[in-house]
Amino acid sequence: MLSSSSHDDRIKTPLPKPQLRPAAELADPVWGEQEDAAAFLGRAYTTSKLCILMFAYKLDRRLKAQGRADITVNALDPGGMLTGMVSEWPPAVRMMMKLLWPVLRLAPNASTPQASAKVLAEMVTSENYRNISGRYFSMIGSYRRGAKEKQTSPISYDNRAASQLWAESEQLTMK
Repeated sequence: MLSSSSHDDRIKTPLPKPQLRPAAELADPVWGEQEDAAAFLGRAYTTSKLCILMFAYKLDRRLKAQGRADITVNALDPGGMLTGMVSEWPPAVRMMMKLLWPVLRLAPNASTPQASAKVLAEMVTSENYRNISGRYFSMIGSYRRGAKEKQTSPISYDNRAASQLWAESEQLTMK
């Protein structure tokens, strides 16, 4: 599963902090007049990364409870990179990012799609990860050397919140 450190409200990022809400609200969000489009989209992004992480941890627990140690579930933060999300930014910001990217990509939290794909493929196919499940790995600060296991936000480990999100998501997908 692909996640992001932006899910963790303890880490300073330019993105808004995630807001966990009932699954129906997350599935059909309402843009409030009190925030601009960038804040709305940013919050949707960070919240989705939190939900992906909660899903990964919950799926791991469910598989282990069923005795399915043959299936592993981990999450990876591939680091910052230019993606399609940039196309939603204002034109001036897009232009600035494209001009500055050659320098920004040298930052410790930057990566490339190629480097991230290589690490993700290794996590899926390598014997090194064969029995590792229910973990979060980040390429931030180490993308040239692979990924390192890291802790995630306290709420991401909240089994009760994850169970509620799971049940609500099940209800939405069975309609």
